[in-house]
Amino acid sequence: MTTLAVIPCRARSQRIPFKNTRLLGGKPLFQWTVDAAKAASTIDTIVVSTEDPLIAEMAKHMGVEVRDRPPELAADDVQAVDVVLDVLNCGLWRCDLVVMLQPTSPFRRAMQIDTAVSLAMECEWPVVSVSENRSIPYSEVGAEVRFPRCSNGVVYVAYADYLRRKGGFHARHVTTYLLPDDISGHDINTELDWHIAEMIVEKGLV
Repeated sequence: MTTLAVIPCRARSQRIPFKNTRLLGGKPLFQWTVDAAKAASTIDTIVVSTEDPLIAEMAKHMGVEVRDRPPELAADDVQAVDVVLDVLNCGLWRCDLVVMLQPTSPFRRAMQIDTAVSLAMECEWPVVSVSENRSIPYSEVGAEVRFPRCSNGVVYVAYADYLRRKGGFHARHVTTYLLPDDISGHDINTELDWHIAEMIVEKGLV
């Protein structure tokens, strides 16, 4: 059983310019996801998909592989799963299971990746991480973040053949992996999200 982790990492961003290479806690945002994937015992190969030469070079220095993403898959309206399917269908990597890890969730843990992969192996359906639908007080950092109980972007897992057939992780039969009410579900999409992430790192909560 081989498992491939795909990290979609394009250069442009609608709300935070060049956020994937912006430094958080002294390292590029997408490196947080690379490090978690490298620490996960269930991951065999890590591929960063990007259209940007700088990100590609940085990823290679981090010791992971790179898929040169076609320009048409770097547009704002492209779904992340289409990027994953491009990696699967390009013929460069073979695998049984595919894990999608979005760099906008820097505080996921390697253990959470391993748990999601193990769940997928047991149930044979896609596994999607979710968070509770309530406000989570961050008293330590003076902020409050609302996590909806829906997919939170932290980890997605599916069998490669299933993903090719269905074209997505969200299927009729899907196993949800409920994350704890902590910082692992924090998603960075706005400057406020980034500010909260900086406070989390400065407070030593990761």
